[in-house]
Amino acid sequence: MAHHKAYLFDIEERTIAAYCKALAHPARARILRCIKENRIVPFEQITREVPLAVATIQEHLLRLQLVQLIEVMGDGSGKVIGYKLNELVYEEMQFAFETLLSEGGVNS
Repeated sequence: MAHHKAYLFDIEERTIAAYCKALAHPARARILRCIKENRIVPFEQITREVPLAVATIQEHLLRLQLVQLIEVMGDGSGKVIGYKLNELVYEEMQFAFETLLSEGGVNS
């Protein structure tokens, strides 16, 4: 689907598609699981959990941040101390998938 045709779909459909795209790589699924299981996860821990190059992991973290599934936690001085789950957005994503996969599906 061409990106410029996204306006033809409602916000619910575009949101579900954005979540699917964010989770479309196994590394992002692993990162999300790791962050979900812990309160705040330092970058170093994520690099131990995900067998990819540091730059690649950073790109995957960015993809999860773009849909606001995870948040960067800082120490107040601008230094990143880790990543945490955005629980509100995670719950919204769960609801969107449950709605999609329910008997009625999208827009029922």
